[in-house]
Amino acid sequence: MRQIIALFFVLVGLNNVAIAQVQSSIKNPGSVENFRGNIQFFLVRAENLFRQGNQLDALLELDNAVELAPQNPEVYLHRALLKYKIGMPTAAREDAAMAARLNPIAPALFGINGPKAQMDLLAFYPEEIYQKVSWEDQLANYEPVLDQWYEELNNAKTSDAFPELESIIMHFEEALTALENKAWYKAIDELAYFELFKANTSVLYDLKGIVYLETEELDQAAIAFRKAINLDPNNAMAWYNLSKVHQHFEDYGTSLDLLTKAIRLNPTMDNAYFERALIKKKLGDVEGAIADYSNIISRTEHTFLDAYFNRAVAYKEIGQLTDALNDLNEILTYNSDDPITWKVRGNIHLLAGRYNQAIADFTKAIDLNSELGVAYFNRGVAHLLNHNRMTACTDFERSATEGYERALDKQRYFCSN
Repeated sequence: MRQIIALFFVLVGLNNVAIAQVQSSIKNPGSVENFRGNIQFFLVRAENLFRQGNQLDALLELDNAVELAPQNPEVYLHRALLKYKIGMPTAAREDAAMAARLNPIAPALFGINGPKAQMDLLAFYPEEIYQKVSWEDQLANYEPVLDQWYEELNNAKTSDAFPELESIIMHFEEALTALENKAWYKAIDELAYFELFKANTSVLYDLKGIVYLETEELDQAAIAFRKAINLDPNNAMAWYNLSKVHQHFEDYGTSLDLLTKAIRLNPTMDNAYFERALIKKKLGDVEGAIADYSNIISRTEHTFLDAYFNRAVAYKEIGQLTDALNDLNEILTYNSDDPITWKVRGNIHLLAGRYNQAIADFTKAIDLNSELGVAYFNRGVAHLLNHNRMTACTDFERSATEGYERALDKQRYFCSN
């Protein structure tokens, strides 16, 4: 971290006078309005290509970003860092100097933490902020099995069948309750009755696999899920759960294939689309993730707000800020008490250069959660870009007090004098 900070000030040649200028004034505020919007696609592609080892292709994407937004200092900073990493220090210094000429505050504000500087600036890492499938939603997928057994009980033609079916249903319900409460040993005890009554053994091994997965006995979990699939190849949940094992080992390609298999078996399995979208995001297929979230939304409308949230973050990543705002507004229509949604909407307004609206949203997030350090941090950035350094420094201080350490960097650069 400190090496990258030092690199940028070496590249740009900022002296004490220049740093004082950064602290006392912000020039070209209108240029921020174009930050990340149209260039986001190229920045994301460049980052993904660089991670894959395609350095020259990554550089070409940043060349495209510079051509599209030649007045945006951030694109030059990204390209400077990439050039430095691939052994082009002279060209890197030229790009960094250009960024400083366009906006003296840019190197300190956007370049301080390397290639993900803007994400760091906004305390906004989509990999961390994406919503995940809740535990309750995962277990809800087993309710159709329970409904099926109730139907069999109602249709039983002989009283001899009643006790066995009733016992199976009772122990299945107890097993699900134990899983919901994460009482793993109790769940295993209840599942043992499935073997006694020779009930749906595919579901038995699938649920056992969940226990092993949650207790991080990954090899045993994989064995149980594969056993469930062997007993019933149409058990979509077993394919879905096996994908989770592969995710633990960061085998995202196999996980994606398994989720696709689950979806083929159950085309309305929203959790599988949701999980597959997360994997697509990890693999750099943001558009594919958006398609999966849209599929969920088209069926569930406002009953699956997490899909709106994740789609908004994905839209933000490819620069479709209006679409991102529309999804966040939809969430707030039905749930206005979530501070994270207000914080993320503030991020979008900040990216678009609407500082007053961003400040209002961060303030709302803080009203809902006064300990949300990232909201103080982001509001401080908005105040800084809105020519209100004293108020910004107050927010950075509060952010640091709430445990958000990145605020200390901003205090050091903008609040020391």
